[in-house]
This record gives sequence, C-alpha cells and structure tokens, in this order.
Amino acid sequence: MWLLGPVSSVHAQWDEVELPAGRTDAAFVLSLRHDSGVTSCVSSTKLTHLRERTLRAYGSAGSYVVTSADVQAEAVAAGRHPAEERAGWGFDDPSRAGLLRTAAGEERVPSVQGDYAAFYEQFARACAGEGPHRPPRTRVSRCSPCSTPRGRAP
Repeated sequence: MWLLGPVSSVHAQWDEVELPAGRTDAAFVLSLRHDSGVTSCVSSTKLTHLRERTLRAYGSAGSYVVTSADVQAEAVAAGRHPAEERAGWGFDDPSRAGLLRTAAGEERVPSVQGDYAAFYEQFARACAGEGPHRPPRTRVSRCSPCSTPRGRAP
C-alpha cells in the first residue's frame, strides 16, 4: 500500500473449499480504493498448486514486473521462523530480480527484504486503532464469498 498511498475503502471476496478435514479458506480477492483515487487489486489462491507469485505495477512512467516464490512461506514450511533470524529473513534470490521498464530502457531491480513479522505487528496496531493507518471502519464494503472453483457458492 506504500506505493499508492493509504486505502480509503476495501471490497473483499473469499473462496472456500471442502476438504476431508472440513471447510477451509482457499482464495481471496481485494479491491482497494486509495485516497489518491487509484484502485488496486490483490488476490491469492491455494488452489493452483503454483509455488510462485507475480507482482505488477503499471504507471505513466513505466512498469515493474517480478515473478518469484514467496521466500518467507518457503522458509516457514522448512521449519524456520522470522523471530529466530530477523536480520537475514525474507531475502529473495538475486536471480529473481524484477524488471523495471521505462522510456530509458530496462533495468533489473532486486527485491527488498520481506518481513512478515513487521507486517503483522503493524496490522495488529492498525486493528487496535493505533498508528497512522487505522482501518476505515465506516467505509469498508461488505465482505462476501466468491463462487468456488466448482461454481458453487460456499
């Protein structure tokens, strides 16, 4: 949200699936309206079996695209924890650097350190009404389920 500024309203949808262990969340889509007037979209799913993600940012001066894995999720799955190695946590392999394209040409730009722990610390403060980015409680849209991959509403 740093790139486009504070979010003034959110519309959220989620998807659930039935598993042998019971119903579980499987995907989400967020439509975010920023104070700047720009709308952004964030989505994720566990149903595609992809172990990578693509981030795209488009603007009047150029674009930035990067496809990489979620190195933090991979580290957690391998039994590592951010609290145990905060300084070295969340660095992507330099070979996965994103591509910045402008009128001047193309440039590889490595990702900065990811930090799940800092995200959740800030999120908790925001939900508690502390810090500079409190949730816009009076302007949050209704949160509703998406249809499931099988075309059924959960």
